[in-house]
Amino acid sequence: MNSQDEKLQFAIEYVQNHIYYIFNADEMNGHKPQEPSVTYENKQGDCKAKCVLLKVILDYIGVEASVVLVNFNTDYYIKYYLPSLLSFNHVIIKIQYKGQEYFVDTTIRDEFGLIENRGFIYFMHYLEVKADQVLQERKSYQFPYWCIDEKAEFNVQNTTGTLKLTTTYKGNRANAMRRYFKNTNKREIVDSWNSFLFYVLNYSNDRNGTDVRNIFKDASIDIVSDDKKLNEFKIHYTSTVENPYYVDPQNNRFLMYFDRNIIKASARDFMHKDLPFWHNFDREKYEISLFTDQKIDTEEKYTIQESTISNPYFDYKSRKKITKNGATVSIEYDPLVNLEIPQDQFEAFREDHHQVADSNFGLGIDIIEPGLMNMLKFSFKKRFK
Repeated sequence: MNSQDEKLQFAIEYVQNHIYYIFNADEMNGHKPQEPSVTYENKQGDCKAKCVLLKVILDYIGVEASVVLVNFNTDYYIKYYLPSLLSFNHVIIKIQYKGQEYFVDTTIRDEFGLIENRGFIYFMHYLEVKADQVLQERKSYQFPYWCIDEKAEFNVQNTTGTLKLTTTYKGNRANAMRRYFKNTNKREIVDSWNSFLFYVLNYSNDRNGTDVRNIFKDASIDIVSDDKKLNEFKIHYTSTVENPYYVDPQNNRFLMYFDRNIIKASARDFMHKDLPFWHNFDREKYEISLFTDQKIDTEEKYTIQESTISNPYFDYKSRKKITKNGATVSIEYDPLVNLEIPQDQFEAFREDHHQVADSNFGLGIDIIEPGLMNMLKFSFKKRFK
């Protein structure tokens, strides 16, 4: 192989994908792993065995690595449980490479990417298997890439809308979506996207109970690219929508696109008094465009509303571009993750998430109906609103 980056990627993926993970009760109840030569020859081993094999390979190619003990299930309590080694239930690898610190779980399969593009493991405490070690606390983390980068465009002409979504996933998201597309029926995948868009476009409020296949015609979804070095997985969805406008009880028409995945419900609903909130959200970017051949209200409050949120734990920004026949919103969500939010700072954190939920997680445009009477009615409504 030509580069150290490629050697490192190959070593990790070889141990993850070609050494079978077995859970052996006799071995797991002890702390002495089997010899790496045995693991290599038999092509199987538990987490300790797989980690020791990977460390031996990394030592050989000159990459600094160590074996560390963790407990993913009770990470918050681990600092109170020491010094017993029985406090830990899993073993992973810590890698120092090009001035950065990375953690790799050798028991996970079908993960890809050069070391800086691989999935991120969330945990706080660990103990290195070295002499005279103490429990260490992992640093907080900020993603160097967008975990989700999505562009959505809904273009309506007459009574038909054309919907297009192009989404690029990276890191953990790329690994998860790659597995999902590999293991799931194509029709089921399309139905899943249709159901998601049924709520995003607010059709659940004016045509609830309608079969989504009758709304999203000719729906298709395809893999555009799958880069296993960048660990980027890109897909493209298209469909045609008859009667694309949401119509309220007063027969007003709207185009709406509000992705509730942007709202972090777990942060808004968190009520625990004893445990701090564990912050582990992805970095996300969205561009949503709604266009129509009708005239729209370019001064409607929520259509033009923008937001800028900056607190110690996440930055959130939405910016809009409005024309006479449509609008585009760009949304960026950039969190600082792998940390606990103290109780005395949580309410301010929650309030900022409430602000995101106050119509700052998508885009809506109001249609001005053609005709003199409709224009007069619209002007009257705006004047006395």
